[in-house]
Amino acid sequence: SSSSSPSSSSSSSFASDMACPCRPRCSVCFVLEEEGSIFAGDNVLGNGTTWFENLFDYMASLELMLKEVHTQNKCSTEMRHPGRLYTGHGPHVEDGEAKLVAYIEHRNKREGQVLEVLGTGDTDDTSRAASSAASGAAVDAAAVATAKVAGGVAAGVTAGSTADSAWLTSLQVTRKVYPDLDFKLFFAAHSNVVNHLLKLEREGRVERSKLLGMWSLKVPVIYGSS
Repeated sequence: SSSSSPSSSSSSSFASDMACPCRPRCSVCFVLEEEGSIFAGDNVLGNGTTWFENLFDYMASLELMLKEVHTQNKCSTEMRHPGRLYTGHGPHVEDGEAKLVAYIEHRNKREGQVLEVLGTGDTDDTSRAASSAASGAAVDAAAVATAKVAGGVAAGVTAGSTADSAWLTSLQVTRKVYPDLDFKLFFAAHSNVVNHLLKLEREGRVERSKLLGMWSLKVPVIYGSS
């Protein structure tokens, strides 16, 4: 629970809820309308960043909270603590807007790094060989047939895919995004990268070869006549 809480008052308080999935997905935040503050739960921590299950939903939650903070700040003369965030862990955050903007910018910066790695294809010889194999599978009739038998069209093994961008595993992307990370923290970082890749896939910006377990930037696929 949070180490800080709203000041007590003899007057009645009213809190409205808004769905802000973080962990678990059904979690909510509450707006204490008397103060203009928000109970942020695990969406925001007093120190550092938080863990989440679904980055797509989490980013939408941060944007929703930021919109609410803007609304409360506009009414600052009527509120005691407009924009304050009562966090799930650690001290409360007085400038909620700055904190939420920092959280969003941090995730967007990491997302940009993931896209840059996939776009440049700057990998070692082993990675390049694997990427070449993934691209080669795109025009290999046997691979296409295998994908169809497996139950549908798999990204990276469909006729018309291109080799313009790299095909990398999530582990390879993690090594490029976090080149100097201590090994003990690597798998936590890998989890973050996977969350970014899944968000980008949901947005249609990257594609995944489920057959080969590799990722690439999303490119137009031109199908030949059957």
